[in-house]
Amino acid sequence: MKEQILKLKDDLKRLAEIIRREKNKRKDYRNGFVPGLDNLRYKARHKHIVYCLLRGKTIDQIESKVRPGNEHSKYYVEQLLKEFQGADNETLCAS
Repeated sequence: MKEQILKLKDDLKRLAEIIRREKNKRKDYRNGFVPGLDNLRYKARHKHIVYCLLRGKTIDQIESKVRPGNEHSKYYVEQLLKEFQGADNETLCAS
């Protein structure tokens, strides 16, 4: 389990670097919209949720205030949990 958490942490660090680089490109685009940035941020948010769940946090501790319509995708979180943890993740994802 420790190896999966470390792998996920490295993925999060790599995604954060890519997002920072892409955000700096906003000035190059007329409307400030960088193609692909939203997708990267979506992946990083959900991987962060999975990282915290694997470390023992609850969804309420991770995202205590979420605006309506901006909830995380429970399906995507479950898929990532299966990828990083294995088949017995239903107890972690119940929220």
